[in-house]
Amino acid sequence: MLDAILTGLLAGSPLVVTLKLATLAAGFLLGVRLLASGGRTADDRDRSLLNAIRRRRPN
Repeated sequence: MLDAILTGLLAGSPLVVTLKLATLAAGFLLGVRLLASGGRTADDRDRSLLNAIRRRRPN
């Protein structure tokens, strides 16, 4: 199975292989960052901050 994945990943012109590897690396880094943040994205944190501000503000 690993050989099939590597063969598919490394098949094509050097430009295509470079783009595939760059996409794979970006996806890996994004996944690691998401896991490191506890699964919360920046939008979730922003939403939480806005909700906290709204709760503290008198009407």
